[in-house]
Amino acid sequence: GKCSEQDLFDDFFLDKRKFDGRALVEMINDRYEWLPGMEELMAELHAEGHSMHILSNYPEWWNNIEAKLKISKYAQWSFVSCDLGVRKPDAQVFSIVEGALDLPSPRCLLVDDSEANVEGARARGWDAILFRDAEECRRELCRRGFLGRS
Repeated sequence: GKCSEQDLFDDFFLDKRKFDGRALVEMINDRYEWLPGMEELMAELHAEGHSMHILSNYPEWWNNIEAKLKISKYAQWSFVSCDLGVRKPDAQVFSIVEGALDLPSPRCLLVDDSEANVEGARARGWDAILFRDAEECRRELCRRGFLGRS
């Protein structure tokens, strides 16, 4: 189901210990930055007219990422688990995306740094790239015809 920030803090540790959740959020916010080469890759994909949507397992903190990095210049924050109430790799989340975008699964591509999420997308019939770094991602996108250069 949907999860508020307080719900996340309440269940953050298995033993339910208390901690300063706001301090954690501030520390995380300070460290958000583009991975090397990713902003350029996103800008190039956007300039070539590719429609990109973010499918994220993030809590409400996605707003903090957006405020700092302005990712929405390139991709829409369309599918965030804290709003959807379901997380990758659950097959339901991929179905939600397909329905909202009116796309069949073979027309969807997920780029994700979690092998479980990549496997979940592939099980649903999506193409998927396991993200390791921007250069490898670029090569995989070129191989699939999304970009012209390698």
